[in-house]
Amino acid sequence: KLVAEAKELLADPTNAEGTVVLECMTNLKAELGKVSASTEIKKLKEGLQEDVDYITESIMSNTDGYRPVDVEAMQKLLDEAKAVIAKADATKDEVDVHKRLADQLTKMVKVDKSTLESAIETASKLDPNEYTPESYQVLADAIEAGKAVLANENATNKDVADAAKEAFLALKK
Repeated sequence: KLVAEAKELLADPTNAEGTVVLECMTNLKAELGKVSASTEIKKLKEGLQEDVDYITESIMSNTDGYRPVDVEAMQKLLDEAKAVIAKADATKDEVDVHKRLADQLTKMVKVDKSTLESAIETASKLDPNEYTPESYQVLADAIEAGKAVLANENATNKDVADAAKEAFLALKK
C-alpha cells in the first residue's frame, strides 16, 4: 500500500506537497524498518533452531556423566527456546535465549569420578594395623569425604579432583 502511494506521488508530482512526500518517505522508512527487523528475527530464530537441534542431538540424547543440575537447566532453556521459535511475534530479546543456551553449554562438562573411585577402592583395602592411629584416621576421613563426593550427583570435576588428591595424600602418610 505504501509503495503504491509513493508511486502515485512520483507519477504526478504536481499534487505532492513537501509534507506529503515527507510523510510518505517516513512511512516507507518505518515499514522497511519493520521488514528488516522481522527478517532479522526470522534469521535469529533459524539460528536458534539450529542450536536447539544440535544440543538436543549431541548433548541431551545421552546425558550420562553430566551433573543433573546442568541437564535440568539445559532442558529448561531448550523448552524456552522452542517456545520462542514457535511464537509468531517473538522479539529479538526473546530470541536472545541462544546466548543463555551457549552459556549453559559451557557448563555441560562430564564429571569423571573414576580416579576418585580407584583411590577409595585402594585406600579401603589397606590394613589399619600398618598405620599409626593418627595417620589411619586421616586416611579414613579422606575415604569418607571421597565417598560423600561420589554420592553427590552434582559434584564438579574440581570436587572430584580435590577429594582424589586428599585420598592419595592420605595414602602416602
